[in-house]
Amino acid sequence: DLLLGRFAKTHMASLTEEEVDAYEQLLADNNDPRLYRWITAQEEVPAELDTALLRKIRDYATSPAFSKSPFTEAPL
Repeated sequence: DLLLGRFAKTHMASLTEEEVDAYEQLLADNNDPRLYRWITAQEEVPAELDTALLRKIRDYATSPAFSKSPFTEAPL
């Protein structure tokens, strides 16, 4: 997945051990379409999953730097 892969590449080194564990658990426990809809704010995140890490991923995914990437452009 481009979004989560780029987030990991950009932020993994700066995440705490607890955040890395939470990231791995988030990926293991949630299917990609639902997780994508949460991250892109297409669907409300369930309260029990609305963590600081998920908000960090959402902030990254909606940042101008990410949205201007050639990898997020629609194909021609």
